[in-house]
Amino acid sequence: DFLKAVVGTPDYYKVCKAMFICGTPFATEAGMEDKLTSNFQKSKQLLEEAKYDGTPIVLMHSTDLQILTNLAPVADLKYPGSWTDRDGRAYKTNPAANGRYVAAFARGMQAAGVMATVKHWPGGGAVVDTHKGAGKTPPWSSLLRRDLVPFRTAFAAGVGAVMISHAKVPGLSRGLPATQSAAALREARAQAGDRTLIVTDSLMMAAVTSAMRQSQSRAAVRALAAGADLALIQGNSSAARKAIADAIANGTIPRAQAIASARRVITAQQSWG
Repeated sequence: DFLKAVVGTPDYYKVCKAMFICGTPFATEAGMEDKLTSNFQKSKQLLEEAKYDGTPIVLMHSTDLQILTNLAPVADLKYPGSWTDRDGRAYKTNPAANGRYVAAFARGMQAAGVMATVKHWPGGGAVVDTHKGAGKTPPWSSLLRRDLVPFRTAFAAGVGAVMISHAKVPGLSRGLPATQSAAALREARAQAGDRTLIVTDSLMMAAVTSAMRQSQSRAAVRALAAGADLALIQGNSSAARKAIADAIANGTIPRAQAIASARRVITAQQSWG
């Protein structure tokens, strides 16, 4: 009854075998408009009858699809009026409360055998939409006090990966997007720990392609050289793979660094595969 009330028609979870609830930071509605007939009043009533204590819940059944990684949850703070707020991509304005929701999502996801990816480090709640152009975060000193709190909570909860924002970070990234800043990625590694995968946001986004006038291949090399483990390529990756191989061969990406990243990837595959 609760699943039907939350999700709507049973066809949604029988066919898709995954539940991403509308209006949340892990929502997806693509192709499901005719099936999302959720009755949130009914679900609330059922939770109250069950004496639900308010602990965040993640409902999912992804193993039949062999989904082993999810590029979620969003740990960005909710800044009222921001594009992330308008799109319903952030949980809370309060850093500690946001961290609890983020950690609950990550633990639920990983308990189901799917590696979670906390994003968009170091906090994109106040950043303009980097899908459309260049952005910058509040000053690093401010991020340390507020926006990074949910990420620290997620790292303490054992999240498997962290996605880095393309935003510039005043006081840290030295005028570069965080994805290409060695200083920013060193800080991300220090916070996340040695086992956590560091992945870029999509290198197809305008903050890279338009604002930096870079191809995905060039951006991938710069990100990996700066300290990322994985570069997120959209479309055909052949050119990027060749560029990365050449960069390792000529020393642009230090071989020892590439080996360390490969070991992290293999460890993640063994843990979640």
